[in-house]
Amino acid sequence: LGTPAYMAPEQVRDAAHVDQRADIFALGALLHALATGRSPFQAGDRFATLQRVVAGDRSDPRDHRSDLPPALLATIDACLAPQPDARPASCAAVRALLDQDGPGAQPWLAPAGPGPAHADGATWDPDGAGPTPVPASAGPSGSEGATGAPVPPSAPVAPLPTGATGAGLRRAEVVALVVDARGGGHCVPLVVEAWPGGAGVHNPAGADRDAEVAAQLAAAVVLGPAAGAWGVRWAARGHGFQLHGTSLGLAVAVGLQAALAGRPVPLGWAFTGGLDLDGRVASVRGVPAKLRAAAAAGCATVAVPAADAPGLPPVAGVAVVPVGELGALVGVLFPAPAPRRRPPWRWAALLLPLLVALTDAGSPLDLWLQTPLLAGLRGVVPVEDVAVVSIPAQGDLKSLRPRYPELLRRLAAAGVTSVFWDVLLSAPDPADAAIAAAIAEVRAGGMAVALPVRIEGGRAVPPATPALAAAAPLGTIEARQDALFGQIRGVPLSRRPGDGSELWHLAVWTAHGHVRARQPPRLDGNTLVVGPLRNPSWAGELWLAPTGPVPTVDWQDAAGLATLAGRAVVVGVEGGAVDLHRTPQGVRSGAALEAAMVQTLLAQAAPHRVAPELDALAAGLLALVLALLRPLVPRTGARALAAAGVFAAAAGLVAALGLAGRLVAPTPLLVGAAVGLWLAGRRGAPGAAAEGRAAVGSGVGAAR
Repeated sequence: LGTPAYMAPEQVRDAAHVDQRADIFALGALLHALATGRSPFQAGDRFATLQRVVAGDRSDPRDHRSDLPPALLATIDACLAPQPDARPASCAAVRALLDQDGPGAQPWLAPAGPGPAHADGATWDPDGAGPTPVPASAGPSGSEGATGAPVPPSAPVAPLPTGATGAGLRRAEVVALVVDARGGGHCVPLVVEAWPGGAGVHNPAGADRDAEVAAQLAAAVVLGPAAGAWGVRWAARGHGFQLHGTSLGLAVAVGLQAALAGRPVPLGWAFTGGLDLDGRVASVRGVPAKLRAAAAAGCATVAVPAADAPGLPPVAGVAVVPVGELGALVGVLFPAPAPRRRPPWRWAALLLPLLVALTDAGSPLDLWLQTPLLAGLRGVVPVEDVAVVSIPAQGDLKSLRPRYPELLRRLAAAGVTSVFWDVLLSAPDPADAAIAAAIAEVRAGGMAVALPVRIEGGRAVPPATPALAAAAPLGTIEARQDALFGQIRGVPLSRRPGDGSELWHLAVWTAHGHVRARQPPRLDGNTLVVGPLRNPSWAGELWLAPTGPVPTVDWQDAAGLATLAGRAVVVGVEGGAVDLHRTPQGVRSGAALEAAMVQTLLAQAAPHRVAPELDALAAGLLALVLALLRPLVPRTGARALAAAGVFAAAAGLVAALGLAGRLVAPTPLLVGAAVGLWLAGRRGAPGAAAEGRAAVGSGVGAAR
């Protein structure tokens, strides 16, 4: 039939009616391979290669070499057109396309060297790999009946079974109708075997090239994307002549589908027909002779290509079933089993705690529950390394800017390590130059300073004065709050505005300056790394740990400022109603909240939130265990003790994780407990409990 990587799409479908344009296609594939060192349709095996050819899914030579002449690229594109009429009509036309670059074109052939390799390490020869060892065990074969009703031509191909019985070798037997070299019909029994972890189709010695390709196409159609994960082999019994042509393709496909499904092919059926990659059954020759052979062998039902069915002479004792597509035939041969009895609808309530956990719907309530839990298990983090220097709230803060340079110098003289400037400087002011000079002076003396930016419409608005914007690291001062209660739960660690830069939160820069870190902050997976500090994060956020009261010093209190040696400082506005925020520990000003965040980073006390998937798993298991207490523990008293033990185990797990700083969402657990107790309290039919146990048993068996 051809070499898969160089065959035109029309050659794959019907090799008997191609013309020179198929050779033009092969020439384009060869030019691509010479120029780039790889086939345009290179894949792991011949099935995947044929699928890429038919779909027109090829690589672009520009992806492998950037120095190819335009004329060569245009020639390759023209030769590899999927439709024959879109290709050059002759080699002279191909040569004309190549000569467009003129005699001065650079050489474009790939350097000589070893041949290219497939993704699986095999050579270009698709048959170069040796046979795959096959397990010696084989499963039994049985029988069951099926009707001989005509099959519609457009049913979809049945999917690969996901719960096939057993592991290892799968085996089925099927009857194929073929003709010998003289045109005589024969019923040939085929044995088709498949095993997971194999590779390719292994053909018997007594088959010609067309029969081998027909079997390969059959395996590609049945296995689809799973073709690379299965090995297939087939053999014929008692034929006494070389198998040729494509007539056995349909029989191999039916046998392989039966082997994978663990179901026998119905007795009395025989099959003849080829297969295309899209699952259509292709026409074959010698159908009347095959029908006579089927009648002589006692085959009562024969599946033939729909294109060959019209005009067939009737044969006594044989029902002809015209087949348009393989999927329709599979549906007739292996009808879906009757649906099993489903559990009562109330068991769907088990999905509720999973949905609460996965959608994070309980996060507002979780904050109110987790904060006292952390405070009780790990204690409140004392604010010992950070203080707030408060600026009084007033209508126009710009009037205070001329005094900011003096404040910076007094903080540096007091021995402050790092300054979090929680006052926006986005509007320009004549005092900005003096502030920038003061920042440069104190930073040269060893005190770190970080300035805020405002985010508007996804765009960062830095200080308007260029000297001020360049004087210190810039960062955000945002906080994250829930929409239900409006309480702060943490801060986003960084933002990426529209210009592509990364802006870290000022709490991060303040901790960075306090520990005098040399490397910039970074996220290592779900861990924020700031110098020697390591704090867990979740979804790019830092969660707030329970913290004690924040020391506050008035910005004009010289004696108070002198006590701030060795501390990081948040300079912010206090006393205004606008900058107050709700937290699980009460209402705090923005500056106090930022100071608590800095202290959380410095103490490495940020809580680690467990992934929502684990929250869902814990809540679902709790609900399921409680729901199964009624069928598993019949006595009421014993069931109450068992429920208490389940609650104690769940509480102990949450407490142990809390001691380790890992937060399990309590809301899904509470919802799961309520659902489980509700299900356990309802009386159902005796069969419902047994059915629930069977479902659980099957799930455990699947996990094993």
